[in-house]
Amino acid sequence: MRGSAKAEPPDVWHIDVGRSSTHCFRTGTLPALWRANTKKKGSVSLKELPKGGKTKVAWPKGAADLKWPSEVSVRDGMSVMVRLKGQRTAARVKLKQMPELSTDAHRIVWMAENGCVGQARKLLATLR
Repeated sequence: MRGSAKAEPPDVWHIDVGRSSTHCFRTGTLPALWRANTKKKGSVSLKELPKGGKTKVAWPKGAADLKWPSEVSVRDGMSVMVRLKGQRTAARVKLKQMPELSTDAHRIVWMAENGCVGQARKLLATLR
């Protein structure tokens, strides 16, 4: 039987633009965006909910990750609709700002308690 592993972002802090999620980010940092298919150039649109403006950014061919656009401010608790050109649906991403915590164990617990369960699992896997 032949299977294919689903592509995953390179680290805990990248936002997969192909799926809705709650995403935790560290104080003093901006989230990074990530896509699985890098074969074509494209673009990504971000719209702050409920009534924010829409920002569209080019995504170069071959690039899997993209810096958070400077036109979109990042705040704790904000929600953003993210749509990669060519995707049938948009992903809804809720951002949670993580406080300064001293260990990864503390970060894992905080993430899990604040809805960033996927990130918490990925960070936990790095501790093994």
